[in-house]
Amino acid sequence: MKIVFIYGAPSVGKLSVAEELTRLTSFLLFHNHLTLDEAEHFYEWGTPEFWNFVTQKRLEKVAEAARKNEKGIIMTYVYQGTQKDDDYIDELKKMAAQTNSNIYFVELTCDLEELKKRVVSPSRLLYKKINSVDQLVFSLSKSVKTGELKADLSIDNTVMNPVSVATEISFQFSL
Repeated sequence: MKIVFIYGAPSVGKLSVAEELTRLTSFLLFHNHLTLDEAEHFYEWGTPEFWNFVTQKRLEKVAEAARKNEKGIIMTYVYQGTQKDDDYIDELKKMAAQTNSNIYFVELTCDLEELKKRVVSPSRLLYKKINSVDQLVFSLSKSVKTGELKADLSIDNTVMNPVSVATEISFQFSL
């Protein structure tokens, strides 16, 4: 199975690109808010119990997709370089190895002014996403950028549309 892990700042376009990549590849789409929004029903945001629940759910879904012999799964994530993030990435890599899956890390970037335009899009209200410039700036300020996660592909999509970005990802990894 192939795992495409798309990460970047809030409002960089991870879900939009993932949806287009799903159309191109027929891979499963498992974006980060599916587990975040579910976890909020049971735990206080950010507590160890919250993150344990989120991590376990995500790893379970990857393992399940591999057991079902899915062609691939596309995941999204806001990587901020914290120890929690690095621990999750390590667990995901282990899961990929255990399931004989290939994992591709794709970093999306875009300039701050474009992020500020995108963050107020009404589509962000569908899930409990950051949807104001103040929330965006606060989130960006929490990023510690450890550099632990190395992208297999990095794309600046400031002026690219999601279809073009998805096409580039598919081409680069022969999806």
